[in-house]
Amino acid sequence: MTLLGPAIALLFAALTRAPCPHGVSDPVRATLVRSLVVGTPDGTRLARLASPPPICFADGEGGLLEGTAILPQGSSAAVQAARLAHVWQHAIDGGPHATPAPGQTCEAWLADTTRLEARADSVEASVAAALRVSPIDHASRNTAYKARCR
Repeated sequence: MTLLGPAIALLFAALTRAPCPHGVSDPVRATLVRSLVVGTPDGTRLARLASPPPICFADGEGGLLEGTAILPQGSSAAVQAARLAHVWQHAIDGGPHATPAPGQTCEAWLADTTRLEARADSVEASVAAALRVSPIDHASRNTAYKARCR
């Protein structure tokens, strides 16, 4: 009987844990955004991803954080869909990493990061064009990557 209290507490904690530790969960909005992505040619290809990451909404431009797609909560569903396509591309490619791997030079990391971001940016732009919106400007992101290597 004494173990029942801790077991119930663990069960309650698991059931009440926030599904979006880095943002806000909105299942209706997430379903809408997913459907917009899948309705585009690049989105159809991306939707074949075996296990798409869960979606949360937060301030900022978003990204892939700890296996969760973080989308900009103040943007339209179409802009969020374009951003989700970008994030799904990163989930497929397995990157980029936030900082250089141990033993990796900054130059090599920046080259890998630039290549992966260019691929994801291209997919985001394609989905944005299909949905007739402008993709998010990522100029500050590229400057931030360079600053991590100093």
